[in-house]
Amino acid sequence: MVFGIDIDDTIINTSLHFEKILAKHLNVTEEYLLANNIYYINVPEIFNYDLQKFEDLAFNNEIFNIPAKKQAIEVINKLKRDENKIILITARSFNNACKLTKEQLKKLKLKYDKLIFSKDKKTICINENVDVFIDDSITNLTQIESIVKKVILFSSNYNITKSTNLQRMDSWDNIFNILKIE
Repeated sequence: MVFGIDIDDTIINTSLHFEKILAKHLNVTEEYLLANNIYYINVPEIFNYDLQKFEDLAFNNEIFNIPAKKQAIEVINKLKRDENKIILITARSFNNACKLTKEQLKKLKLKYDKLIFSKDKKTICINENVDVFIDDSITNLTQIESIVKKVILFSSNYNITKSTNLQRMDSWDNIFNILKIE
């Protein structure tokens, strides 16, 4: 099988790790961010926030400190050992994204076949013949669900309250049950 997998908030805990940095950047408390469901990817316009500048700052300073989600590395490496193809598809566009992401994945000891940087995940899934796509973005998965065999929504703090018919995965331990594989 060919797996397409997003990185941020799917394999690693990006949003949770960036809370302190974002609170300082916006001059608010972490509690304010949590109470208002504000994460680095959905900051309201009233803050005059520049996502690209924040990502450049946060990722370049913190990328190697962002922890992987529990069991993510072990499960993906098992899928790879079981002769599945692993394609990491990320929309990362911060300065030095390619170099730093490769270094981060090496440090995490994550095994994969291909790393692709693109916001157009649908086209990548078509071109790479992806069978299963895993992401934390409801928008991405909704666009892709008709062209792959299975999409799985990885639950995150900012999508957990959103209603969707997409199949959710709350932890990487669940993937084998969802896919009905050993």
